[in-house]
Amino acid sequence: MLNLDENLHYFLIEDWCRDGEHEYTGKFIIASDTDLLNCVDLDVLDHSILSWQFGGAEWNADAQGYDNNGGLRLVKIPDIKKLSYDTACVLGEYLSLIDFDTAIDVNGGIRDGQV
Repeated sequence: MLNLDENLHYFLIEDWCRDGEHEYTGKFIIASDTDLLNCVDLDVLDHSILSWQFGGAEWNADAQGYDNNGGLRLVKIPDIKKLSYDTACVLGEYLSLIDFDTAIDVNGGIRDGQV
């Protein structure tokens, strides 16, 4: 059983990665004290999540997306949905839950000491 806090904001994150000819998608939940969709620039939010998820991400103007391997691996966040507490409880039984405020730095990736 997850220990979710009713006072937090929960978001379902869908990520996408194209590595060569292979495409991968993933979904996970982030929790935050802040309503990130209304308080953080979405480009900054996407970059922060991708940097954390894929170990770094830089804007690639030619591909109109982020990459983390010199253009060989393209990554993006196609969708972010705000979740109700009840929905987060249900989905949290099946998806990873990340504490955004502890793990992800909106200035670029992983906070010191976090894995």
